[in-house]
Amino acid sequence: MIAPDRDTVEALGLPTIRGLRVRRYRGPVDHDGMVAANNAWRLSIGVRELVTREGMDNLYAHLSGSIALEDCLVVEFDGEIAGYARVECQVGHDGGMVYEPGVILHPRLGGRGVERALLRNGERRLRQKAGGRAPGPTDRFRMWLWDSDLELKRVVIGEGYRPARHFFDMVRPDLEAIPALAMPEGLEVRPVLPQHWRPIWEADVEAFRDHWGEVDEGEEAYQRFLGEPDLVPELWQVAWDGDQVAGHVLVAVHAQDNARFGLRRGVLDSVAVRRPWRRRGLARGLIVRALRALREHGETSASLGVDAQNPHQALHLYESCGFVVDTSGTAYEKPFA
Repeated sequence: MIAPDRDTVEALGLPTIRGLRVRRYRGPVDHDGMVAANNAWRLSIGVRELVTREGMDNLYAHLSGSIALEDCLVVEFDGEIAGYARVECQVGHDGGMVYEPGVILHPRLGGRGVERALLRNGERRLRQKAGGRAPGPTDRFRMWLWDSDLELKRVVIGEGYRPARHFFDMVRPDLEAIPALAMPEGLEVRPVLPQHWRPIWEADVEAFRDHWGEVDEGEEAYQRFLGEPDLVPELWQVAWDGDQVAGHVLVAVHAQDNARFGLRRGVLDSVAVRRPWRRRGLARGLIVRALRALREHGETSASLGVDAQNPHQALHLYESCGFVVDTSGTAYEKPFA
């Protein structure tokens, strides 16, 4: 462990607040405090999708475009972890670099200038990571925000970011009246076996490759997928055409969220159909199967996320399957040059 008197970081523009300091990330020993700060922030803006220690461990064990010991700063307030800021950079689907300065802050420090200081330090670190690379025309900074996070939204806009894309979290409030729907002819849904995980993941990457916001995360993303603690593969609905994955609905159950908020909810974590099998009703058929599987598992509602501007009319599909908008978020960007 780095000695406390040696790991303090002189963050640019950090306000003078008694008991506040920014230091370097020390490894998994920080994760409990980071989880607590993250969840306090989420609850303060009305988000009911919490993070867990298991999920944090898995994420930091398999980061893409980020080296935690170099790219993550931890905020302490009165000796306790009160937030963190981690940056990452990836190649976007259009070939341009995407530089993401993430900021998580406990609400007791909100609105006091700490968010702005962390954001500016994140941008500085990302410029360091870019080194001497000449910025391309589509290189950009990007931040993802829930629309209910009014303080961080104010800071981000003040720093020159502008809305680039909108997203919805959707909920099906009950699992009653699920329609009967046949699968497209020639496709077969099979139980998921361990040897199927790699082709399922590769199909997911391929299906989303040209979607807005996608980045190339490489092998670490697959290892992170394998370690995701809330995935429930026995509920997955995967359609095969011979030895090819045609499409799938991957299902997760967030036990911590359900216990905290008195829910029995499943999450359609990924809904994907590969190009040769699109426009045949496959996505709808798999969604219906997934909803039925969740009901049989004992869940009483379902949720999923969607790009509000998805060119394949995903929003309309989900609405026709009984989902309604619950919360919203926005991706903000500004040029890197």
